[in-house]
Amino acid sequence: MVKKRYVIDTNVLLNDPKALFAFEDNDVCIHAKVIDELEKHKSGNKEININSRRTNRYLDELLVGYQGGSIPINEGKGELHFIMPDKEYSHADPALIDYLEEQKESDNKPILVTEDVALRVKARIKGHQTDVYMHEREARTLHGLLKLVEEIALPYKNTEELRKNYETTLSASEFEEKFPDLELHNNQYLHLKGDALALRYKTQGVEHKFVNVTRVAGNRNNMVSGIIPRNKEQQYLLDMCLNDEIEIGTALGKAGTGKTLVSLAAGLHQVVKEKKFKRMVIIRPVARIGEDLGFLPGDLEQKMDPYMRAIGDAAEIIFGNQMRRKFADDGMDSNGLDYLISEGLVSLETPTFLQGRSIPNSYIIVDEAQNHTRETIKAIITRNGENSKMILSGDPYQVTIPYIDETNNGLSLATKAFLGQDIFSTVVLKKGERSRVAELAAKLL
Repeated sequence: MVKKRYVIDTNVLLNDPKALFAFEDNDVCIHAKVIDELEKHKSGNKEININSRRTNRYLDELLVGYQGGSIPINEGKGELHFIMPDKEYSHADPALIDYLEEQKESDNKPILVTEDVALRVKARIKGHQTDVYMHEREARTLHGLLKLVEEIALPYKNTEELRKNYETTLSASEFEEKFPDLELHNNQYLHLKGDALALRYKTQGVEHKFVNVTRVAGNRNNMVSGIIPRNKEQQYLLDMCLNDEIEIGTALGKAGTGKTLVSLAAGLHQVVKEKKFKRMVIIRPVARIGEDLGFLPGDLEQKMDPYMRAIGDAAEIIFGNQMRRKFADDGMDSNGLDYLISEGLVSLETPTFLQGRSIPNSYIIVDEAQNHTRETIKAIITRNGENSKMILSGDPYQVTIPYIDETNNGLSLATKAFLGQDIFSTVVLKKGERSRVAELAAKLL
């Protein structure tokens, strides 16, 4: 099969830097004028500015050791070519049209990929083939990002043991024989293939242990602060938040999957009812979506309020929950978040004022952790004091700060660094539970 050759316009890369790698075993061509236009958009905090910097970083990484010619991409299945004309152009449109004209008689005519309707029309008038780039966001999964398996097929005897005794163990030889190429991490959550059982994996010396952590969805006996897990991923998260063996954990998932709600409910349960921790500390970055609002009036608490409203929204669901008030003996009565803050049981913080502090005897939630750099997330985690537990949550694909993407944000870096540690676990949440509209928006947009 003859490879196709795609010429990518600037607007495609400003919408999705991963477009460089989206054409599988075909060749991709980048014009020098497109690189110039990317440079013009690199300053600022808007999405196109962030994507401009991401694209330049990808190109910079690909060009390490470059000695001319093409660059292999997509594991060598395709090639990246650079178009470096002698002629100067004011912008990319005429430069791309000229290149298409130069290649008009070639055996493998290039295909222009652009989201600019006018440029597509001009190219077609001259007889050139064009295409619209279709974003392949559905192919980007958090399990793929972290290289985590989601399910396992255990032998029948082990499955039955999980149902009866809530745990089962495989020897090193049994595990190697059954799963020779399977890599699992300490405290990794996964489900039994073809079954509803939710499992947590543990390595104990040369043994491989699986623990049944299933909580029946909708069963009020599994309620924590009025919240009942609605899917297996929320079961994983609740188990991680309540498990004393896990001192630090991360929860990754798109908007509306219940990361903040479940971790907050578990924290309130352990602080207010069980009194396992003296207080809950919620750390949230001062990050925003869209344009800067400018000066905010009021004292520090009033200035922080807009950035902390997501916590207030989750607390409102918990404290307004009819099921909690009817069935739960959680010690909270009708006390809201404001009351717990006034009593010193809950504290809302930003990373700005954490330098030099130690936070002992606390249940710590680091919300929107993807909006931190490596240095900031290290500074936050090292605040964790004796007898404290820390849960970091966020969506690596929803980064709003410059120079950071899904691979090098604080949440992703911390998760990868801690994977396999006996006091660490991570949960990937996939199913949105906020509303049908929110779930559709997360999928379609």
